[in-house]
Parts: sequence; C-alpha cells; structure tokens
Amino acid sequence: RNISVVAADRLFVMLLIGMPMLLALMAQAFPGRAGLSLSEAQGDVNQVQQRLVVLVVGAALMGTALSIRELVGERPIYRRERAVGLSPAAYLLSKAVVLGVLVACQCLVFTVLALLGLPGPDDALLLGDGRVEVAVAIAAVGVAMAVAALAVSGAVTSTEQTMPALVAMVMSQLILCGGLFPLAGRDGLEQVSWLLPARFGYAATAATVGLQQPPAPGIDPLFEPTAGQWLMDLGLLGVQALAFLGLAAWTVHVSVTRNPWR
Repeated sequence: RNISVVAADRLFVMLLIGMPMLLALMAQAFPGRAGLSLSEAQGDVNQVQQRLVVLVVGAALMGTALSIRELVGERPIYRRERAVGLSPAAYLLSKAVVLGVLVACQCLVFTVLALLGLPGPDDALLLGDGRVEVAVAIAAVGVAMAVAALAVSGAVTSTEQTMPALVAMVMSQLILCGGLFPLAGRDGLEQVSWLLPARFGYAATAATVGLQQPPAPGIDPLFEPTAGQWLMDLGLLGVQALAFLGLAAWTVHVSVTRNPWR
C-alpha cells in the first residue's frame, strides 16, 4: 500500500526523479576534472576531498528530504488505523523499506551522473571497481539518513517543525563529515561525529579513494585504505541505521500515546 501511495503522488515522483539529476548537475559544475583520482589530481588532494563532500552531503540531503515529513503527515491516519489493529512494527518497517530502496536508487543515480565523464578512484579495495564502492557508501549514507529522518518525523508535532530539523540535520553532516577539516584527535567533536552517518560514509569513500596516502595531511584511522576498514565503516553505518530505526519506533509509540491536542 505504501508503494501505491508513493506512485500515486505525481509531484513526489517528479521530485524523486529530479532531485538526483539536479544535484548531479550542480556536482558536475564543480571546478576541477580530476574526479576521484589522486593521480589525476596531481597532488591537489583538496579537489578530491571536496567532490567527496558533495557526494556525501547530497546523499544526506536526499535521504532526509524523502522521509522528514512521512510520519508526522500521516499521524491522524495512523492513529485511526492503529486503533483497529494496525501493527506499529509493520507500519514503520514498510516506511523504512520503501523509502530506503527509493533513496538508495536516488543515490546510485546521483553518484553515476555526478561522476559521469570524470575519472574514478585509482584502485578498489574490495568490490573490484572504485566507483562501485563509492556508490555503495553513498547509498548507505542516504538510507541511514532516511531512517534518521523517520525518527525525527515521529518526534515532531507538526509539519512546520520539519524544515528547521532538515536544515540542522544536513548542516551537521556537512560540518562533521570529516571532509572540511580533520576530526581525528579532536576531543568532543570527534565523538559527536560518530553519531552522524556522513562521518562513516565519507570515511568509506576516503578509504576507497586513498586520501590517507601522502601527500594527504593528518592521520584518520577511519580513512585507512584497506578492505577491512571499508567494511568497518559500512558496518558502523548499518549499526547507526538500526539505532535510528529503534529510535523511530519509540517516537512513533510516543506520538500516538501522548495527548493529540497538545
């Protein structure tokens, strides 16, 4: 039923298709033609870092925008259907699965178009193709952010509150992803960044690209260019997604047990 509701909303479908294309177009306008290749960048590591930040934050934006209004907008309907036996677990999982698949597809399209005509990573760590590894990491960020946005959507009391929440969520991913400035060893900031999907998503892409190799400044253990570290970064994204799903279940429960007139 959730799939049918999504398919029936033409504006939503247009935004679903148009957003990754628009973001990819803006990413293509980014200066420099080295793509994600350090050898093509010829020592200009910042060019590659900035392109990775665009990919990771774009995924975070798509995941958040897709889910942030989903639960709060349907709350009156959910209250009625829950009263006649709708399973909260089935309701929430239907949202997470459908939205997760949609945002993963968006992120894959976004990554392919954003890197179209540009060199990919020089090497791959696990999957045999650096572009594929980057696309998987970007999709994982989008899915984790979609689930996090469901938790926020269950917590807010009106759709008007979702826009400030969206801005705060996306800006925090941008600032604390690890691509703008080093986070390793910075007490407080580093620990807070572990709560954000962009931190581990950016780390996975940085591992594939090999940003930790010279002449990159600083050392971040999350960026280690090994297959094990890449899997670890993705695994931590999976743990985050499960934690956000549990938080979403709690916020959905609270949203229907509190006074609906408050």
